[in-house]
Amino acid sequence: MEIDKTRTVAFSGHRSFKMAARDNLFSPNNDAAGLAMRISQTIRQLHASGYDTFLCGMAEGFDLMAGLEVLKLRDEFPEIRLFAIIPFPGQADSFSQKTRNTYDYILAKADCQTTICPYYSQDCFHRRNDFLIDNCSVLACYYNGSKGGTAYTLKRALKYRIRVINIFL
Repeated sequence: MEIDKTRTVAFSGHRSFKMAARDNLFSPNNDAAGLAMRISQTIRQLHASGYDTFLCGMAEGFDLMAGLEVLKLRDEFPEIRLFAIIPFPGQADSFSQKTRNTYDYILAKADCQTTICPYYSQDCFHRRNDFLIDNCSVLACYYNGSKGGTAYTLKRALKYRIRVINIFL
């Protein structure tokens, strides 16, 4: 896998249970069209600025929504690449069937898959998030101010002066 950091965007965002109900693709009574549109607009703007590679951490919630939007836009922009960055094998084992289907679909359509750790460990998600930040120049995130992996990733992006676009707003 070859990544030109200057043309690469990483996605990081909350899992469904932390997302606003209006934005949660995986909740039974959602209206996530607004978030999907914001993600799509962000990808379009970044593509117009020369970004063509998108890193998806494959977490349930925002990550998978962002991955789907990248895949939708590949019909219009075939040069766009989606890389699935998987923290460990079996990441999706506890996902609901609907979410697992989305995960499997994205994996099948991704241009590249990279697994960070050979097995689950306490730090595998942090190592995945470190990989995302180490290989991008823009972080497109969905961050509502709560603690967790997205807060960690955002803090690391700011430390390394990575441009941040918060799609939550």
